[in-house]
Amino acid sequence: MPTSLTWFDQWFAGGYADRQAINQNADELATVEGQTQMIGRVVQSHADDILRMRAMFAGLVKVLEARGLVVEDELQAAIGTMWMQMNPHAQARASAPAGMPLVTCIRCQRDVAASATTITGQGSICDACLSRG
Repeated sequence: MPTSLTWFDQWFAGGYADRQAINQNADELATVEGQTQMIGRVVQSHADDILRMRAMFAGLVKVLEARGLVVEDELQAAIGTMWMQMNPHAQARASAPAGMPLVTCIRCQRDVAASATTITGQGSICDACLSRG
């Protein structure tokens, strides 16, 4: 957290306190910059991994289709089923009544029908989280 000076620090230590506060804030800023760069590298690495997996999957499907081992409709149905099982947001969208807007709960981060939420000062909370307290 940035260092600030009180009137006592300014009166008692004067310029020394100013320099000390500036140096502390500079050190904290350098740390934050380093962490931001590291996070950027991690995000780029994950993006590269995702792209590589997409390419591998697409290549595998092309080989299987070329050999006649995959029927495209069956593949699409299987992918859709797995997507629904692995993605809770897709499950919420599919289970919401037609035309019902979805809202993201601020506690559990799930997408739920707007009618199943309570609006608070901090945002929308789903009924399940609200009942847990």
